[in-house]
Amino acid sequence: MDWIKLLKDLGIFGILVAGFTFIIRLYIKLTFSKELERYKGELQKEAISFKTTYENLHTQRAVVIRSVYKKLISAQWAFESLIKPLQLAGESPIDKKAEKAVKLFNDLLFYFHSNKIYFNKEIAGQLDNFLQKFKEIWRIFNKPKVLNGKVTRDIDAWDRAWQELTAKEIPPLLSKIEDEFRKIIGIE
Repeated sequence: MDWIKLLKDLGIFGILVAGFTFIIRLYIKLTFSKELERYKGELQKEAISFKTTYENLHTQRAVVIRSVYKKLISAQWAFESLIKPLQLAGESPIDKKAEKAVKLFNDLLFYFHSNKIYFNKEIAGQLDNFLQKFKEIWRIFNKPKVLNGKVTRDIDAWDRAWQELTAKEIPPLLSKIEDEFRKIIGIE
C-alpha cells in the first residue's frame, strides 16, 4: 500500500509540477509576446520616420535641382541679352542689363553653393567649373579697354569666350541636370 500511496502522491505532485510548468511557460510566452510586439511597434515607428525623412530629402533634392536649372537658364538668357549685337529700341540700357545679369548670376552662384550637397559629385564638379568659367568671362567683359582715347569694354573678346562657353559647356551641363532630375522623379 505504500507503493500505491507513493504513486498517488507522485501523480499529484507530477500534475502540480506540470500545471506549474504550464503556467510559467504561458507567463513567459505572454511576456515575450508583449515585448516582441513593443519592439515591432518601435521598429515600425523608426521605419516610418526614416521613410518620411528620406522622402523629404528626395523632394528637397528635386526642388534644389529644379531651382538651379531655372537660375542657370535665367542667368544665361540675361547674359545673352547683354551681349547680343543688336540692342532693340525699348530694351533696357546695357548698364541695366549688366546689373540684372550679374544679380542673376550671383543668385545662381550663392544658391548652388548653399545647396551643392544635393548634387552628385560629377554634376557638382561640372557646375563648379562652369561657374568659374562664367566668372572669368565676366572679368573679360568688365576689363576696361582704351581705344582712341575712350575707355570701352572688349565686347568681341567677351563674345568669343561667351559663345565658346555656351556652345561647349551649357548644353551638356543642362542635359546632365535634366537627366538627374528625371531620375529623381522617376522618369527615365
